[in-house]
Amino acid sequence: MILTGQKVRENYMVIITKYRQVKDGSKTYIRSEESSICPICSSGLRVIGSRDRKIIGIDGQWQTYVIRRLQCTQCKHIHHELPDLLVPYKRHCAETIVQVAIGDEPPGTVKQPTIHRIRDWWQDISQYLHGVALALEVKFDIHFSSPLQPIEIVRAVVNQHLWIQTRSVYSPIWRRKWLKISPSQMCQTARISKCTYHLHQQESSCIHMRLLASF
Repeated sequence: MILTGQKVRENYMVIITKYRQVKDGSKTYIRSEESSICPICSSGLRVIGSRDRKIIGIDGQWQTYVIRRLQCTQCKHIHHELPDLLVPYKRHCAETIVQVAIGDEPPGTVKQPTIHRIRDWWQDISQYLHGVALALEVKFDIHFSSPLQPIEIVRAVVNQHLWIQTRSVYSPIWRRKWLKISPSQMCQTARISKCTYHLHQQESSCIHMRLLASF
């Protein structure tokens, strides 16, 4: 059975860990202190503008961050520069998501339905993220912390242009299903240019999601 009519959103972004937060009225400006490179072609990036990014903080209050828009000098793709306090396409801050995802006591400001959604999302995507981390360790001889920290792996996956937006392919009936990948296949290349999804049914009648990487 093939999943039709669904497209994987192109996610162009980089995540930084060295930055300053400059408060100006109701907004907080992110001032990067590191030089990012294009995760697609590894060329330099230049600033072409900024945009607002709203998230719900650990205290349950909405916060507005101003992040930079960067354009690659070579391939011309535009990337959003995210501080590591954000998780791509998530409304809650990274601190909240980590607490909920790893099973710690969630902040009292997070409602129960939101807790279930975050944990479902993490269960859906965590196997894929750990597979990418394994592939990166083998390919580049790098070492992640042990145990692997969620924020660390999110940054590594995003900055290798391997982030997938599961909201566009997962509907409620696919939740709690395993995302199947082949880390050895990822080791064949440092770059995955396109991701397509297929659903196939096992003899056990369980539906699994398989990521097919086209190099």
